[in-house]
Amino acid sequence: ILDADRAIVFNANESEAARIDSNGRLGIGTTSPDGVLHVSSGTSGDATVIIEADTDDDEENDIPQIWFKADGDKTESAIRLNNNALQIISNVSSNGGIEFLTGTTNNTGTTDPGNGATKRMDISDSGIDVTGNLDVAGNINQEISGTNVTAFKINADLGTNENRPFEIKTPAADDTGNPFIINTNNSL
Repeated sequence: ILDADRAIVFNANESEAARIDSNGRLGIGTTSPDGVLHVSSGTSGDATVIIEADTDDDEENDIPQIWFKADGDKTESAIRLNNNALQIISNVSSNGGIEFLTGTTNNTGTTDPGNGATKRMDISDSGIDVTGNLDVAGNINQEISGTNVTAFKINADLGTNENRPFEIKTPAADDTGNPFIINTNNSL
């Protein structure tokens, strides 16, 4: 049905179920979609979007996934379930990575959720960077290849004297007579 606002409206059981508005935005469960796709459960219930593959459970290569494209039709990232493992992928030639942000600003409407959020962890080609506390229950296992390579590093910014690093490097040579190397600008 084409309504007075030039939107295409889809009805189910004599009430509106979805619409494509005059700007081409699809709203499911809402009469005023705020984005290209807007799914709403209304005043109650969960708004659940399901992406399903391999309904007969016979082909593990059938993958439910979302691809993200930008910068001239480049498929730069994805979220997918591959062989029963959740994968979060960033695969771009420059400035790529995965960032984890948190905040407490309670943005509403069409305000970007990133407004007021702070980066807490960054995974890039060079490794994992954590801002703030890192609480780990269990072991941290890291495989490092090579001699005289940084295996662990902490930078402490005390405010008055630049960053003070504490660094553990692999031995300078591959024999039992060479210990791990500990570097710091402070005394131990």
